[in-house]
Formats: sequence, structure tokens, C-alpha cells
Amino acid sequence: MKTAARPAATADTSPDRHPNPRKSHQDSLRASCGARLGRRPVRSRRRFFIRLLMRRAVAVLAVLLAAAVAVPAAADAARGGKARCGKRAACKGTLAGAARVGVPASWKQRRRGPDRPAPGTPRVEAPAPGGTPPAPGGGDAPSPPPPPPAPADDPRYLMVTAFDADADWYLVPSRQTVATGSVSVEFNNRYAADPHNLRIERASTVFEFPTLDKEQALERRFPFTAGTWTLWCTLPGHKAKGMVATITAG
Repeated sequence: MKTAARPAATADTSPDRHPNPRKSHQDSLRASCGARLGRRPVRSRRRFFIRLLMRRAVAVLAVLLAAAVAVPAAADAARGGKARCGKRAACKGTLAGAARVGVPASWKQRRRGPDRPAPGTPRVEAPAPGGTPPAPGGGDAPSPPPPPPAPADDPRYLMVTAFDADADWYLVPSRQTVATGSVSVEFNNRYAADPHNLRIERASTVFEFPTLDKEQALERRFPFTAGTWTLWCTLPGHKAKGMVATITAG
């Protein structure tokens, strides 16, 4: 049985279909570049691309420079328009009366506070902590007044005061009776004109004060036992002039 012969395959030679699509794309690119470059030689094409890259690089640099200038200006505007002083080079100026030379007029001048003295005012030294302020006129400060005597009802305090202004000298105790045990004794020579000392004795027990100049005083604490105690000045001739007294402990 005979079959009908198949017709032979014929190649598609239509102008709309290319046998190699990749080659067709390359051809289209070459055609577009050739049309743009005007069929220039290879050396002209390279120059064209180099110039194009350089133009783009310059455009990018211009954008970066514009941003670098705009950012500080915006920061100054946000701070209220205050000008910055680069390393204080432009902030230095000299004072000529009330006007300042070399400093912009828009910058405010630092004002003197209420606690800062005016120029030309003499400086006053502050007194040391715990000390007395200097006396007006630069002289020495007067001596402090003597401390007040202890209360009369305190049997553990005794003040012995020396007087030598009259013909008869005296040692005057602040009380005639003290308590036994530890007693604070103050020898006061502030009212005397000459140096004096003090000796307190009972039997073999002796308490002593050193010689004090006028306007001096010294306080010490001694253990008193019950009995009568004698007080006097041991300097030559002072006891004979009346600087002697007695007290009782008990």
C-alpha cells in the first residue's frame, strides 16, 4: 500500500525571524551605537565614553560640595543664627573705651556680674577661716576681751586672779570652796601689770602654773583632795606683798 510522501521541510526565510536571537540582539545594539556615534572609529568611541564618565563624576562632586555647604548653614540657622568662632581666631579683639576693635558688632559683649568689682577697685583680702577681719586703716586688731567667769554655782571650776595695781597685791579666788576630785583651775593675769605665777599646795601635794606675762591666762585641771589648800606666787617678794590665799576642798 503506497503512502503519500511528506513535503520536505523548508527553512523560514521570513525577514521577521532571525535564526540566532542572541546575534540579533548584538546586531541591534551595534546598530544603535553606530547610529549614535555616526559610525565613528574605535578611538573616537573610547573618547566619547571617557568624556561621559568624566561629566558624571563632575556632577556627583558638585552635588557633594553643595551638600557640604548646606549642612553647616542649616545647623547655624537651627541654633538661632549665632556665628561660630573657628579656633577663636576671629574672636580676639582689643578694647578701646566702650568700642571693641576686631570683634563683629553683632556679638554681645560679656557683662560684669554683680559680684565682680569694677576695674580699678582695690582688692580686699578675705579673712582666714576662724580668724578676725583686719581692722580699718591697716592697724592691728584689738585684743579680745577676757572670757566671762564661770557660774558661781559650779564647784569644779576655780579662777584665781592676780592684782598688783595698789600698794598691796592680791590673789583673789572666785570661790572659797571647791569639790573634791578633778577641778578646772584658771590662773588669770590679765589685770596685773607684772608677771606672776601660781602655786597650789596641801601637805606634800603641789600644783603649779608657770610665770605668765601681763594680759595672759592659763587653765589647767588638777585632782583636789579634801582639806585646805594654799595658793601663792613664788616670785621673790610677791607673797610678802599679799599675793597669797586659801581655799577648801570638800
